[in-house]
Amino acid sequence: MSILQQWLFFIVITYINAELQSSHKLVTAEYGSDLSLLCTFQNRDSDGTIIQWLYQNVTDNIHRAHWRPLFLNAQSLTPKETRYSIQQKVQQINRTLVTYSTILTLAKVTDFDEGLYICKLLSNETMQMTYQVRVI
Repeated sequence: MSILQQWLFFIVITYINAELQSSHKLVTAEYGSDLSLLCTFQNRDSDGTIIQWLYQNVTDNIHRAHWRPLFLNAQSLTPKETRYSIQQKVQQINRTLVTYSTILTLAKVTDFDEGLYICKLLSNETMQMTYQVRVI
């Protein structure tokens, strides 16, 4: 790979990362239906890569957000909440890049499921996708 190709590749990856960090998707779900949220990242292959799902729907009296952790990789952090499930897939792109995909599914959504859901990739770089879920 030439220096110019490496530089262009770096620009493309930087642009993708910037998009992922600022992406905010609005999602509308019908009350009682199932909802799946997809999160996909490309990153360097690393055993230390962690994908975390967080949920927030309440603020306190001084408007601070309270984030509730849902999953750390495939490990549920809310074992009593059986309506949440996770699927993960890791696909090798080349010798150094891997695509990480994770799908968070909420079964039979209710009004209490409205709020923000964040999928974070924690590795050498932190990337995230945010979904704002509205239930109708």
